[in-house]
Amino acid sequence: WISQTTMLFDLAVIGKGLIGSAAARHASLSLITPPVNNLDNTTPKNSPPQICLIGPDEKPRDEWAQTDIFSSHYDEGRITRRTDPDPIWSKLASDSIDRYEEIYQQSGGAFEFYKPVGHLAVATASSHNKLKKRRENAQRQGVAFQDLNESELAEKYPSLHFAPGSSAIFEDSGGHISPRSLLKAQVEAARATGQCEIIPHVVDRIDDANQSSSGDKDDGASFVVTLSNGETINTKCSST
Repeated sequence: WISQTTMLFDLAVIGKGLIGSAAARHASLSLITPPVNNLDNTTPKNSPPQICLIGPDEKPRDEWAQTDIFSSHYDEGRITRRTDPDPIWSKLASDSIDRYEEIYQQSGGAFEFYKPVGHLAVATASSHNKLKKRRENAQRQGVAFQDLNESELAEKYPSLHFAPGSSAIFEDSGGHISPRSLLKAQVEAARATGQCEIIPHVVDRIDDANQSSSGDKDDGASFVVTLSNGETINTKCSST
């Protein structure tokens, strides 16, 4: 990314990880009326981006040892399910699953990140209380699930061996996601609004605009963001 002119952004989201990409998507969509669900939107083509998302792309695996940045989304498998024994995690997971299709559509269907293959939670005879909590949380949220006793488990999963007295809860909407693809979908959804510029660089420092010595300071800026390549970005607000 090489700026032709010094731009002033309303918001700079610093950190292009799972949290930063989601923040940029939400902020970008808030500028569109009505919110867009795909790449076709009504944003004026000549309208400059008001938001920027700053962060480097993931490097190839053979270069991981050569970088100081290693993000939490550098993997392909995360289990997701609504039937969690913790009520907070159960609610957060359920809200996230409900939005996966929306994010997929907003990215133009370019990145498939959610595989609803189902989730099976098994408990031995001595840990049935964990299933009770999962069941209560699911019922509280109206989540459909199937109770399986020891014989039903053996019949449905003949290739697996379960401890005597085991029982389980099976949830259809559970499954797994690809963090890499989810991030790409979030970034593309933000970019597609026309309101977010993606800047693939590392931030070196953030200075108060009133105290910055940068010659590229904009009078309307509250912060001056300096990139690792020496370029500067002016922003009214920053989020890290």
